[in-house]
Amino acid sequence: MANNVVPQIPDSAGVSDPATRRVLQAITEVLRVRNGDVGKGENAFLTRAGLEDLLGSDNFNMLTEDATPVSPSGQRRVRMADIIRDLQNDIAGSPLYIQLGQAIDMITKPTTGLLARVGRSELYLQNEVVQRINDGNAFYQSSMTQWSQTGANVAAIRTELTTTTSQAGATASAVTTLSSTVGANTAAISLNLSTQATINGYLGAQFTLRFDVGGRVSGFGFSATNAGAAGASSSQFIVRANTFAIGGPGEPGDPVGTLDAIPFIVRTQSFVSNGTTRPAGVYMPAAFMGYFVADAGHIGNATVDTIKIAGNAVTIPVNAFQGAPITLTSTTQDLASVVVTYAAGFAPQKVVVLFSFRTVPFGGAGPGELNFGLRRNGNGIYGGSISVLGGYASAPAGGAPDDPGVGTHTYTLYALTNTIQMDAFDGQLTVLGALR
Repeated sequence: MANNVVPQIPDSAGVSDPATRRVLQAITEVLRVRNGDVGKGENAFLTRAGLEDLLGSDNFNMLTEDATPVSPSGQRRVRMADIIRDLQNDIAGSPLYIQLGQAIDMITKPTTGLLARVGRSELYLQNEVVQRINDGNAFYQSSMTQWSQTGANVAAIRTELTTTTSQAGATASAVTTLSSTVGANTAAISLNLSTQATINGYLGAQFTLRFDVGGRVSGFGFSATNAGAAGASSSQFIVRANTFAIGGPGEPGDPVGTLDAIPFIVRTQSFVSNGTTRPAGVYMPAAFMGYFVADAGHIGNATVDTIKIAGNAVTIPVNAFQGAPITLTSTTQDLASVVVTYAAGFAPQKVVVLFSFRTVPFGGAGPGELNFGLRRNGNGIYGGSISVLGGYASAPAGGAPDDPGVGTHTYTLYALTNTIQMDAFDGQLTVLGALR
């Protein structure tokens, strides 16, 4: 980053008051550090603008310290579903995608070039050349049409080669079309190659192979362009088909349909497998990724080295244990306490609070009643009682559901007795977040 050096305050600046001079000098030092005039290596100052330059403004605005895109509320600002939808819209609106879905122009019957006719059968071979030229333009097109017909059944091939130049640029294209027709039904294939260059620096090249079967068009293509004089290039490879798969090369003796040889399968429409309708999507027997992001998912069986779940939202227990004895009285005594925090956007719908503790009445004490319960933030969420006999230990245990919502919450296990003296110990309290 280029910065203007902030000078020191010279004696000739005319600032005579010592306090004012110290303040101005402190401000100057801050500016010198901010501008990178001082501070080297790990001590170098990095501004927000500088960080944006390093990351790119979009990435900078979306990242937190753990590289997770978030909003001020704590949720990811952009869902993967939104990104995928934007990508789909971009692709669906691209010229290559649109062309791959357009019907093939059918070959017309030649009017000249008859080779033979016998009864209901005809053969044609037509060659055409079109030339146009002047001081500013040159156009040349050669075409060949091969036609065979018996009654209403037609097989045809047409190839067109075109070159065009002008003072603004140059274009070359080659189109080959094959079609077979029986009655009103036609199947056709069209191969199209083209290149283009203009004087403003634009370059483009495209290859498409389309299949038109009864009006249903599929195919694949590749296009590459730049942005003109800027020279920034982009390219697309698009497949429009019900199934797209990548398989290994064929070898002699390979069994047909070996799954290991087809590691990547895309289905663009739902399909039936083992009597069950499966959704469109990507199907892979195995995948190896360094990093992935998903809005939702289902894993049947997983091995995870380290897992982090935002905001204690899902099955993350928080536990407290108090082993030391506590003498119970007629007022509530806290036996164990835990604190949990649920972030905005990640609070669980329910939590389960589990508790247990043990008691031993003092020797000789008569029968009595033991009361206990749970509080959240000072408010009771559960209460119970049991009868105890002198000299006999007891171990109350239980649990209660709760809906704490967003924020920091303190759960407390308490007990008291009015009629018998006893100690309580081994108090245990566990808060478990449920699925949100």
